[in-house]
Amino acid sequence: MPDIPPGFQPLNSTSPFNNQVGPYFVTLRDDQIVMGLRLAEKHCNRSGRLHGAMVCAIFDVTLGHNVGLQIAKADGKALDELEAPIPMVTVSLTTDYMGTASVGDWIEATALVQHAGGSMAFASAELRHGDEPIAKANGVYRIFR
Repeated sequence: MPDIPPGFQPLNSTSPFNNQVGPYFVTLRDDQIVMGLRLAEKHCNRSGRLHGAMVCAIFDVTLGHNVGLQIAKADGKALDELEAPIPMVTVSLTTDYMGTASVGDWIEATALVQHAGGSMAFASAELRHGDEPIAKANGVYRIFR
C-alpha cells in the first residue's frame, strides 16, 4: 500500500470503475468527505503528469460521495448507516485545469454541496497537491429516490 497521510482510510467501494482507477482514500474534514490519491503511473499521461481523465474521475467520485453525505444527513442518517449508496448519475461535470502533479504525489479533492434535495444536486470541488491548485469543477447530479 502506498504511503498515505494520517487519518485517511481506503475507500470501501463497490464500483468496478473506482476499484480499477484507485485506490482512493477518504477522510472526514470539516463535515465533508475528502478524497485522496497517491499518484501511480496508471494515473498519468505519457509525460508522467496527472491525466485529465483521472482529474475528472476523482472529481466525480468526490462530488458524488459528498452529495450522498448531504442527502443522508438530511434524512437523519450518517453515511455509514446507509444500506446502499444513494442512486444518482452525473448530469454535468465541468472542469477547469490550472496545475498538475506527478507520479508519487499525494493529491486531495474537497467538495462543497450547494444544494442536494428532490431530484437534483449541485456541488463544486477543488483538487490540490499540497497548497498548489490542480483543478476545480462544478457538478450537477440527478438523484433517484
